[in-house]
Amino acid sequence: MTAASAAPGRNAAPRPLPDGWRWARLGEVCRVFAGSAAPQGDQYFSDDGPFFFRVSDLGQHGRTTELAQARDRLSPLALDEKSLVMAKRGSVLFPKSGAAIATNNRAMLAVDGYIVSHLMALEPAESVLSEWLYYATCRIDMMDYADNTGYPSLKQSVTQDIEIPLPPLPEQRRIASMLNEQMAMVEQARRAAEEMLETVAALKNAFLREVFALGKNLARGWRWIPLGEVCDVVGGSTPDTNNPAYWNGNIAWVTPTDLGKLNDKTIVETDRYITPDGLDSCSAQMLPVNTVIMSSRAPIGHLAIAGISLCTNQGCKGFVPNSDVDPIFLYWVMKHYVPTLQSLGSGATFTEISKS
Repeated sequence: MTAASAAPGRNAAPRPLPDGWRWARLGEVCRVFAGSAAPQGDQYFSDDGPFFFRVSDLGQHGRTTELAQARDRLSPLALDEKSLVMAKRGSVLFPKSGAAIATNNRAMLAVDGYIVSHLMALEPAESVLSEWLYYATCRIDMMDYADNTGYPSLKQSVTQDIEIPLPPLPEQRRIASMLNEQMAMVEQARRAAEEMLETVAALKNAFLREVFALGKNLARGWRWIPLGEVCDVVGGSTPDTNNPAYWNGNIAWVTPTDLGKLNDKTIVETDRYITPDGLDSCSAQMLPVNTVIMSSRAPIGHLAIAGISLCTNQGCKGFVPNSDVDPIFLYWVMKHYVPTLQSLGSGATFTEISKS
């Protein structure tokens, strides 16, 4: 009898397993829990406190068995005032809210750390190795278990019922050791690929200069037009940060920081989310998929294409394209003209480019 090629989906029948193996619900072999709302305010963060892991920290790696760093660290005040949720070293994390579920990112914690409410954690019991739990869940598409296609989410009760194949502990150790060796080879290949991508990026920038360095002498059929003729330019806003009813909702809220750390040109998740009441309370507007987003202050010029419906703070502008322009073409045109856009900025405290 051979091992199953994948865990069964929500409606699929369990597949046969080798002798001594069994299908086990996640709730049987680990503690399943979600994180807590992110503290709002600089006073709750520090340079040397315990780590506070967000969905974006997983996004930096995609999948890793050694998540040991987070962008944010908590202050003593946060630990004293806030009801925060800690995940122990060896816990397996994955996104539980929004489009980030579809990334199927996974991370095994190499340190203890607190986690945000948009993450789900699996803390293994004695019957399962952390490494086995990590590799077993890597084979599962969590979107199969998410509800609400408009804004997908994973319920704890549903996650607890997901089944994974469970061999005896010695077999878990043997297979996990083999997989660790293979993943080390994959990591070496990834680093080599990143070095090649740096070279490709330099060539891409040179190509952009060649394509768009047209001066005023355009090719036949091309024309110069104001940007506002082919898209609506939309500013953003920030709800009251002291009103908890406005935060930790299901509406992605983009800031220049989100754009600055993006590895791809498409944005599908953000660090912070607001509620419908938060959106109604300020002048932010919902921007549709394919809107080109640009940071318009401190700094000017971080760019992305919206892969989900979202809104922004006042540090960003959204360019909603009409039928005359392809959003990807608009993205690359603006990418080329970032130095020009930066030269148009003004301001005493920080440089900003206005909507007009």
